[in-house]
Amino acid sequence: MALEDIFTEVAVNETLETNKPAVVLCDRGLFDGSAYVSPELWSQIMDEQGWAGLSFIEKRYDAIVHMVTAAEGAEEFYNFSNESRYENVEQARSRDLALR
Repeated sequence: MALEDIFTEVAVNETLETNKPAVVLCDRGLFDGSAYVSPELWSQIMDEQGWAGLSFIEKRYDAIVHMVTAAEGAEEFYNFSNESRYENVEQARSRDLALR
């Protein structure tokens, strides 16, 4: 969240200085965390942060684009060349469905 806020502030300042619009793209936004914890824990986190329902998303982001995992329909391209990837194809599909 802090990193997103910093980049948003930089974009706003740049826009003010140059009078040119700016776009901030976040790969893996805040809501992605919901796919990695239980619904109960996510609800607890949301409550502790004061984020009611999905309203924080509506206030925070102007648009959200969900790109479906390659593990769903393009399995031949889902591999472990990305060293941070640890989910097998079925796990990736499950996480992707949870995020949708």
